[in-house]
Amino acid sequence: MVLTDREARATHLTDDDLRKLYELLLLTRRLDERLWKLNRQGKVAAIASCQGQEAAQVGSVYALAPHDYITVSYRELGVAIARGMPPRDIMSFGLARAVDPNSRGRQIPGHYSSKALGILSSSSPVGTQIPHAVGAALTSNILKQNAVAITYFGDGASSKGDFHEAANFAGIHKLPCIFFCENNEYAISVPLRLQMAIRDVAVRAAGYGFPGVVVDGNDVVAVYEATRTAVERARAGEGPTLIEAKTTRLLPHTSEDDDRRYRPAAELEADKKRDPLPRFVTYLKEQGVWDDAWAADCESHINELIEDAQTYAENAPLPEPQEALRWSYAER
Repeated sequence: MVLTDREARATHLTDDDLRKLYELLLLTRRLDERLWKLNRQGKVAAIASCQGQEAAQVGSVYALAPHDYITVSYRELGVAIARGMPPRDIMSFGLARAVDPNSRGRQIPGHYSSKALGILSSSSPVGTQIPHAVGAALTSNILKQNAVAITYFGDGASSKGDFHEAANFAGIHKLPCIFFCENNEYAISVPLRLQMAIRDVAVRAAGYGFPGVVVDGNDVVAVYEATRTAVERARAGEGPTLIEAKTTRLLPHTSEDDDRRYRPAAELEADKKRDPLPRFVTYLKEQGVWDDAWAADCESHINELIEDAQTYAENAPLPEPQEALRWSYAER
């Protein structure tokens, strides 16, 4: 199923919600840009930028409840921000400081986890977070938590056994789970046409007995609406949904990748026209929500948050060397 423009615009969002979404999108973009610069300065380890995919991440999280479960891959900065992770915590993670609440400086940036925010621990292997979310959905059913589990992954991960086994189990047991595929049309350097013989990842849901929905992943309002519908369906006991958000990756796969070797320059220039941030600005102006003074204040406030976060992290202590082995071996 593909959402039409009319369905995507039948929104339950208020003007205040739209402004909040813009703030979250802008914070995600500016913080991602800063982390990328710090990586180039040798201060932050390898990172996977989410630039271009902010609308898919922020819009979907905005439709969740505080008690819902989330599992992520390594590119979901917007998920962490929209869920409420403070910039200080994210920057401390990026700079591998002892005060980093995600891993206390152990993990490379992007592997977010937070018990308070319902984000399950994640790691680098592709697709392993998908069955974890299905397990969380099963837990919700057993404990009658009325919680939904959403799992984020890329188009490449949808070809992994983890995805298919998890989708099969979730479909059989009608679990309250949302499979959220951010289809940026590249599995690292492999384009979609060489990954699979289908145009839409969403059609794979039919093989497991639940709906697959295609949505414009660069339209934050459309993503919100698609996710809200899937959440309502899951909470009503109707089972999983696979949402395929068609989006774009504006930077290389990671900071260690050179996408000029495999991605045509003309293609990237065309994809830049799909950038979700200026698109949303246009939408806000069309809806009469945009105000230049408010936007300037928003930009200024976000810059202050990022400067504060970087200063805080840079002045925080590094982990003690013995911390590297803590929780890895039995301790007496």
